[in-house]
Amino acid sequence: MDRGTTPRPAQSERIGVVDTLKRATTATVRAIAGRDDVVVTYAAGNAAVKGVQARLPLPSHDVDSTELVRLRGNADAVALKLRFHDEQIHRRRRPNASDARAVYDAAEQARVQALGARRLSGIAANLAGILEQQCLHEGYQLATSADEVPLAQALALLAHERFTGTPLPAIAHHTADLWRQRIESAAGPHLAALGNCLTDQNAYAREVRKILAALDLETLDPASETEESQPEAGNPPSGYDGQKDSSPGSEGSQQHGGSSESTVDVMTGAGAGEPGEASPADPDSSMMPGPGADQPGGPARHAASDRDGSAPYRPYSTQFDQVLEATDLCEPDEL
Repeated sequence: MDRGTTPRPAQSERIGVVDTLKRATTATVRAIAGRDDVVVTYAAGNAAVKGVQARLPLPSHDVDSTELVRLRGNADAVALKLRFHDEQIHRRRRPNASDARAVYDAAEQARVQALGARRLSGIAANLAGILEQQCLHEGYQLATSADEVPLAQALALLAHERFTGTPLPAIAHHTADLWRQRIESAAGPHLAALGNCLTDQNAYAREVRKILAALDLETLDPASETEESQPEAGNPPSGYDGQKDSSPGSEGSQQHGGSSESTVDVMTGAGAGEPGEASPADPDSSMMPGPGADQPGGPARHAASDRDGSAPYRPYSTQFDQVLEATDLCEPDEL
């Protein structure tokens, strides 16, 4: 072995580390979602939500810092969608035109993520990390005009910046700036108004439709807006602190995700996979047209160059670990 080379851990040790990481991530998703019936699985591809089932990117045996950013950001985004998103309200107000749908989904993803980021700094850091990673993956650091960045992704970044009150990472900030003046001049007042109704998905969705009209993505129907101005029974405004729709057994919480799988892209709420790579979601999956979508996302795999210089994930400390034998937990006849 060359001097200064760090020995690679044994295969069994690496598998053990990944298993520990998955258990910790699963527990975190359930805690943030506010329900203990969430089933979390790990597989290659995009993160996704279907009912109470959540799928997250599968970490490799040599987990590095890039993978950790992706896993943690996706886990937080999935959990926040499970907690704050009501699929019935979302579908009822969702526009028909594809460009309008993309912006509408992106705005909703920004809402649920802001509710978590404003409460917990750790969630804010995880989401900021994956926003930057996703922009880098899409190559937006090389973009020089708004035509090179989808409107839905730019609006999601601007909304995240406004709602959380924190600056965007460098590449994400550059991406948002390409559209900033155009969006704020056309829909600035409506975008500001969104921040006042984050905990009321119904009111928020109505305000998003006004933004779509201001951006000439659809024509607003005043009659339709009047008819739908009141929340449906059983769909109370969604908030953070113990509202009915956030609890594990609540009616609204059970509506999350509907009967079809919804992939999660952190910026736009739709699926975002590798270029040319199909999503593993089923045919009913709600995928957004164009790059990105309404789901926690990020690249499905990382090139080898992404790992250069990144040390594999290791537990910070084992000082407080407690190891028990099976005989300490039950009687011999139970074994």
